[in-house]
Amino acid sequence: MTNTRNICKTTSLRPNLETNKSSQFYLKILHQNVRFCLNKKNEITVLCENIDPHVLCMSEVALKKYEIEQYVINNYQLVCNYCRSDINRGGGVCIYTRVHSNFQCKPLDLSEYCVDKLIEVCGVKIKCYKQNLIVICVYRTPNSSVSEVKLFFKKLSELIENLNITTEKIVITGDFNICVLTNDHRYVQLNEFLNLFNLNSTINVPTRITHLTKSAIDNIFTNIDDTNYVTKVHNTCISDHCGVSIDIECSASNNSEIIYKNSRQFKNENYNLFEYYLKNEMWDNVLNVKSDINQSFNMFHDSVLCYYNLSFPKMKKRVNPTRKRHLVFNDSKILLQQDRVRFLHELHLIKPSSTLKKIIHKETQIYKSILQAKMAEIVANKMS
Repeated sequence: MTNTRNICKTTSLRPNLETNKSSQFYLKILHQNVRFCLNKKNEITVLCENIDPHVLCMSEVALKKYEIEQYVINNYQLVCNYCRSDINRGGGVCIYTRVHSNFQCKPLDLSEYCVDKLIEVCGVKIKCYKQNLIVICVYRTPNSSVSEVKLFFKKLSELIENLNITTEKIVITGDFNICVLTNDHRYVQLNEFLNLFNLNSTINVPTRITHLTKSAIDNIFTNIDDTNYVTKVHNTCISDHCGVSIDIECSASNNSEIIYKNSRQFKNENYNLFEYYLKNEMWDNVLNVKSDINQSFNMFHDSVLCYYNLSFPKMKKRVNPTRKRHLVFNDSKILLQQDRVRFLHELHLIKPSSTLKKIIHKETQIYKSILQAKMAEIVANKMS
């Protein structure tokens, strides 16, 4: 057992993997069931600042499509997602990648395999040092019938077959709501699925612990050779699920492909130029259109957008993967309360009880209020 910085207790399932070779790069993929993330943005930001994954997969986000597209995590960008189409909240998956990463990433369209409340998936294809890797994030609703479990694996099998993983490396992670510590019909079907595609189950310790049960339902399945990765379980205090991560060894050659990105430049001279354009625009074409307000707005929008693109042009920049991250919540008061919540969670893992759960809830609310106050302070400083 080792402790990561301030946020969580981490169980390494294969601690003997060497991670200090200068010629190697280790791609870290983290999955966390967040159980409704709308009011947990600050906690998720802290999670990312401490564990520092290159790829963040989240399940049970319980957001609508427009909400997840506006859900910003510091130092990360949304790559793909799946949200339920009905009016009921719940479920849903998404994948974020770290900004300024030294790998290329593109989303996969997996919507045809998704069925609300049965199988919810999204995925990305990563090119890292000329090595290809597919990452799939999965959420399966609990308490499904036998026929629904069969349909879940049928859909997942179709997805894997179409990806042609015989020539690709793949990581399938998520909340499967199938405990690998039991031997029920769900576990039997899971084993049949893994054997069919030569996948290994990498998590064999509890990932969700209550005062009544202990289950290993969050997992990582992969066809990568087990000498080339290490998996860990993190007590993240985000929800009643632990996070699970995998560090994958990627060879870093000296002649690796240089990665670029397009980004806008926001300097004083850019702002001054934008202001100049707006001040010198007469807006006659907008004001003279009185009969159709929509046409008038569209003309206004097009003019502003044109000046915006002229003033803040996109420029091709080389990605610096070693760029120092800006940490939002690196504060002693936050870290102290964070440690307190983590300690209580660890006690709950050892000896679960309903009383301790109430104490954890109370201390977590205090922790959330401290994070909110810090974020309000940051916003106020930016506006002043």
